[in-house]
Amino acid sequence: MDISDNGLVFVGANPGVQINIYTRATTATTTWTLRQTIPIANVPSAVANNDIFPTHIKISGSGTHIALSCSNADQISPAVENTGKLVIYTNTTYSSGGYEWGATHTLAGSATLYYITVTASPKYDDIFYVFRETTAPVATLSCIKYSSVNNNWTE
Repeated sequence: MDISDNGLVFVGANPGVQINIYTRATTATTTWTLRQTIPIANVPSAVANNDIFPTHIKISGSGTHIALSCSNADQISPAVENTGKLVIYTNTTYSSGGYEWGATHTLAGSATLYYITVTASPKYDDIFYVFRETTAPVATLSCIKYSSVNNNWTE
């Protein structure tokens, strides 16, 4: 789970089942409203038995962007390798009262990307930093930036 820096958007997940997005009107408001439920089956690049995604959730400061990543393979046999998956959801109308987050960036899971974490920029609302490890000790740290003009992300 994670909460936006402004305290108005909260995201919680039941890994392998669903992602829930809640909002509240002000930080003084004690009631959260469920705005959107995203079943794991509806997440881009989802595969059968993806029972651990997401393992990490990061929200941008304003709550406009939500990054979900996975760094663990599932524990079933045979294991379904879903590590290295990253999906970013963006709400282009949140600042004007809209409550629909849609997928705007996807990095599909891969057996060669077995560890991925993501963090939001503390300064810029439209930047995430992504750490990816492949075959030890090879790792990369990337900056992914959002373009509101094209409604997409570039690395």
